[in-house]
Amino acid sequence: MTPARRRSGSTDRALRLLTVRQVADLWQLNEGRVRRLCHAGLIRHIRIGRWIRIPSHTLDEDLHALLDAGQPASSRHLNRKWNA
Repeated sequence: MTPARRRSGSTDRALRLLTVRQVADLWQLNEGRVRRLCHAGLIRHIRIGRWIRIPSHTLDEDLHALLDAGQPASSRHLNRKWNA
């Protein structure tokens, strides 16, 4: 058993690095948005040359942090009167 597996206590999921495209597909965003979130430090990632790789085990925590940092949901759209 490798030290990384012993520490994480999980399978290969903890060791998987995702591409920007894969994260964009998972979160239903475009790749540019994912790159901007990485550049802003809101998604933990590593750089390998020009490539960005995102550890899969950090995605849930990063998503929850993004949701917590966002504005609370507004009900303004419910009060709008739509033209019929």
